[in-house]
Amino acid sequence: MVELAGDPLFQDAMSGSPTAFKSVWNLKQYIDELRFASSDQHPRLAPSVKRDYGYGNCKNAEETKLLDDLYTQLFAQCRRAGPLQLHEACLKGKLLAFAKKYAKLSPRTATYTRLLKNAYSLPECKELSLVPVARRA
Repeated sequence: MVELAGDPLFQDAMSGSPTAFKSVWNLKQYIDELRFASSDQHPRLAPSVKRDYGYGNCKNAEETKLLDDLYTQLFAQCRRAGPLQLHEACLKGKLLAFAKKYAKLSPRTATYTRLLKNAYSLPECKELSLVPVARRA
């Protein structure tokens, strides 16, 4: 039996509960839902995930699929590329550098470079705000 109370990921995910969560947990939920979604029913992306993790930069379904596959791969390597490290990369505007450590991006490196940009690379951004539950899509 796994003791969740002592797990740092569980503690972090629950630290904002029940009113707010880091957007990485919304991304994780979305990626988990993708595994069980039927081909005609795609899970909805929270606005914070669109903004923070590049989905808002997607021009078509193919680009959305690229990010879906990338984040699925990153979460599958949870021991090396965990949600909290992904959150930190997002906070620093370094999603591309983070992804390059754990995934092969070529031959679509230019596309990933465009997709993985977010507003958090600005110098004045010190921390990701928590996303209130009531505002999640």
